[in-house]
Amino acid sequence: MVPISVKMWSRCVYLMCGRLVSYLTVCSTKKAEHILTYKWPVDDGARHRQALGVCAEVMKDNLPADEARRAFILAAKEAGLVTADTPRRFVFAMPVEGEK
Repeated sequence: MVPISVKMWSRCVYLMCGRLVSYLTVCSTKKAEHILTYKWPVDDGARHRQALGVCAEVMKDNLPADEARRAFILAAKEAGLVTADTPRRFVFAMPVEGEK
């Protein structure tokens, strides 16, 4: 059972990581807050600061958890990161051997 203090979202967000076809699954405000604080590629964007503030308010029960989800997605777009509602959206056409 997941502690209520993590503030779970109604749907996860999948965040593309690096050049490899891998992604982070973010399903809670607590995890989003951690990523925004310690792993975010830029820390000077307005949406980034707003997302941190929204996460803090959600953790204090002043906003619904999905407000943090929305703010996290906007911050990701601002940072040029790719997000999706499902990992299946991260499908890449790999070249067939011998084709150019």
